[in-house]
Formats: sequence, structure tokens, C-alpha cells
Amino acid sequence: MPVSITSQPMHATVKSRFPVRGPSLSILLSSIRDGLFVLDGEGRVTTMNRAAERLLGVRADAAVGSPAWEVIRHPELLACCMNFRAASNNDPYEFELFDERFGESRLIQLRMTALPQSGHVPGGMIAVLADVTREREVDRLKSEFISIAAHELRTPLTVILGYAELLREAEETGSFSTEERQQFIGQIMDKGESLTRIINTFLDLDLIEKRRPFHLEKTPSEIGEIIESALEPYRREAYLHRIEMTISPACPPIDVDRARMAQVMESLLSNAVKFSPSGGAIRIEVDVFGEEVEISVQDEGVGMSATEAGRMFDRFYRADNSATAVGGLGLGLSLARAIVEAHGGRIWVESAPRKGTKVFFTLPRNPISQVAGMRERMAMANTDADVDRQ
Repeated sequence: MPVSITSQPMHATVKSRFPVRGPSLSILLSSIRDGLFVLDGEGRVTTMNRAAERLLGVRADAAVGSPAWEVIRHPELLACCMNFRAASNNDPYEFELFDERFGESRLIQLRMTALPQSGHVPGGMIAVLADVTREREVDRLKSEFISIAAHELRTPLTVILGYAELLREAEETGSFSTEERQQFIGQIMDKGESLTRIINTFLDLDLIEKRRPFHLEKTPSEIGEIIESALEPYRREAYLHRIEMTISPACPPIDVDRARMAQVMESLLSNAVKFSPSGGAIRIEVDVFGEEVEISVQDEGVGMSATEAGRMFDRFYRADNSATAVGGLGLGLSLARAIVEAHGGRIWVESAPRKGTKVFFTLPRNPISQVAGMRERMAMANTDADVDRQ
């Protein structure tokens, strides 16, 4: 298709619209994370940044000066650009675009802005391509989360209301023994505590969403005692699992918020049990490496793919797999990460399908114990020196 060429210099369309010129304009455009390209009034590409190069799979030096239909290979995107002026509205438009960097389709949001006509030169347009794949996935997960949260809340509420009704009837008929009534009250208390944990999880999520730090009440603590306390219900109830724990004798007391650290262990242990429904060993190891204490929880369960493992600590994420479709809000591990990082530690995972999962996290050693250890080493060195002099 023949294209008429005006005497207007290349880039004039976009340069006339921006107060920035020359190299500064190039630096500005290349720093924009979203893809951006400009078409003049005749549909030729006049400017393209690096992000647009990656998304469209074309080099800017080859695209600039060419008509859009030779540069844009995606039919939906090309149609939007060519029909921009005729469109009744210019609302954002979303479409899928294959991205070679990820080796998969990405959801792209297109926003177009008209450039006004300059004299007799027709106005062009600026197109911005934003990768919204992550945002849409989070939206989807949030919707799923609301449904799951409603179910998680309804279950203990149903039990509480059921036993409360039984107790009310018992007051009228006297049909239950004292032992049975105590059992009902115990169930109500237990489900009430479940509701409290769920509500606290929501409050913790609010802290993370607003990027507010956790309030930590640190005290020098034996990490083994915290783990043992978290293990107690699993030793009683996880009949199919063999629980093993190894703690290095070199592990010192460390400054932690005991309640928060118990929350981390509860999350890791709960996942280890849920994701190994056939049983097997659950191994907890505590060791010291330099200035860090490393804790790990390993199971022999279904494991995860690399993609699932990479998203394990994302808010709302739950592995969408029939073999691992277990209950939960999908918040435990994201909260665990926030708590560990608030303590100055790190958390990561190693996993493979059908080979189990191992979650590691570290905590900085207690500065007090480090000083004490240094003093002990100095005292030993002085004693050795005294022996040598004798």
C-alpha cells in the first residue's frame, strides 16, 4: 500500500509535543516501564521505547518511519490504532500478547491519547502498553479469597450456633448430661478461637496491604521451645505423619516475638501436614550459620512445580491443583514472610512435584548471645595464653 511522505522531519510529531528534546527525550522514554509508541497522522511510527520493542518484537530503528501495519503484527492492537479516530470512546482496551521474555501470553492494557493537529499536519496518537497480567491475577485471587473467607467464617459459626441451640434446648428440657454440656461448651470455645484466628489474619493482611510494620514484642527465646509448642497438636492429631526435630546444640537464645514466631511455625507445619495427605516424615531442623539461625520444615508430600513455588508467598495464592486442593485462606505463608522479614530474616522454598517441599527461614542471632560468645572465646584465649606462659 503506497504511503504519502510529507517533508516533516522524523520525530517532529512527538518532539513538538514534549518540552524535552534530544538525548533527554530518549532517556525519558527508555525509563518508562510501560511500552510506548507514537504514530503520526498518517499512521507511521515516529517514536518507540524499549519496553514497546520487547512487547512488539521489533527494533525501534527498524520501526521508526514505517507504517503501523508493517510494524504491529497483532491484529487487535493494529485495529485499535487504525480505528482510533473513528472510535466512539477511548476507554482502555485489554488483549493478550505473546511475550518472548516469559514464553507465554501476557494480558496487555492499551491506552491511546490523541495528539492535536498542528497546522495542516494531521494529529497522531500516543499508545501506551501496560502489562496488567499480575494485576488481573491478583483481582481473580481476591475474588476467590472472598468466597473462601466466607466459607471459612461460616463453618465455625455454624458449629457455634448449632451447639448454642442445643444448650438452649437443654435449659428447657434438661435432656443433656453435665458432661455433654461441657463438651458443647468446649466446641463453642474451640470454634470461637478459630474465628479469632481468622479475624487476626484479616487484620495482619491489612497491615501488609498498607505496608505498615508489624509490632514486635521481642524477648530472648529458645527457638526449640517455640517449635515444640507449635508441634504439640500435630503430635496428637497427625497420626499419619512421623515428626522429627533436630536442633543444633550451638543454637543460642534469639530475640523474637514468641507469638509471631509461633504463627510462622503453625503456618509451615499446617502446610506440611495438609500437603502430604498420605503421611510420611515431617522434619524440622534448626542450625546456626554465621550470624544467622536457620530453621527448615520439610515434608514428603505432593510438592510443587517451579511456577507454584515461585508464587508460594504471594497473598491469596493457593495452588490450583486437584492433588493439592486443600482448605485455607491462602494468606498463611505471605504472613509468615512478612513476620520473618520484620525480624530481619529471610524465607524461601525448595520443592519439586511428588518430591515434597522444604521451607527455610533465617533469623539473626541475638546480639546479646553474640557478645556473650565473644567474651567466652576471649576468656578461653586468655586462659590458653596463661597456660602457655606457665
